[in-house]
Amino acid sequence: MAEVSQNMRVGTMRGSMTTNPLLNKPELGEVKKTTFSHPPPDHTFGYKAPHDSEGAREITMKWKEHASSPSNLTSTAGKPNLDFTAMNKLSAMSGLTRAHEQGDFRTMHPVTIKLADKTARPGPGLPSDANPAHTYGMSSAHRSAEVRRVKGAYDPPMKHVIQGAYTNEWVDATLAKESAAPKRTYVPPVPTRAAIGHAIGAQQKYLRVPEGGEEWKMSKFRTVPSKVQTYIGKPYGTTTDA
Repeated sequence: MAEVSQNMRVGTMRGSMTTNPLLNKPELGEVKKTTFSHPPPDHTFGYKAPHDSEGAREITMKWKEHASSPSNLTSTAGKPNLDFTAMNKLSAMSGLTRAHEQGDFRTMHPVTIKLADKTARPGPGLPSDANPAHTYGMSSAHRSAEVRRVKGAYDPPMKHVIQGAYTNEWVDATLAKESAAPKRTYVPPVPTRAAIGHAIGAQQKYLRVPEGGEEWKMSKFRTVPSKVQTYIGKPYGTTTDA
């Protein structure tokens, strides 16, 4: 028996069968095929930025030294430029006031800009040249008067700060101060006459069994017999007066 190919299909084959999701049936055990055409692999969706030849490697792995810009005082060859201000002043002092006369004067009497001679005179010396231990600015060990008043003359050792030595020192000093102080004796509060009178009145009012007459009861409990025969350790119906 001949083998049946998976791509074989009986009936009419139409182009819409590969693009219509209703007609495209998934194979058993396989993912359903897409019904739209993909662009080529090198296609870019959206804006395609131009490629920059100088990437992160060229920026971080190469060092370009700064090239100083040319000065207005010297030319590209390193020679001083012409001082037109001085030449025009000299031509005016010589009585030449016209433009063509000043041009001829500048050609015959060139004056260059005077450059400072940096090698003729050394610069001022620095304090660290004579004293290598000299510190510029405020020393880290310097403590102002306000800091000395609040925090003392010296910083505490970092070892004591981390280990909590100052906290333990404060606790020990507080305990020693409390132990040295005289112990206070407990004095119980003494009730006043008014408090004693209110207590006696409340006891007589709420603890004494009413004499004579019938105790007040709710109507539904009046026919229920009492199951308690004593009241505060005494037979029911007696008073609590001594």
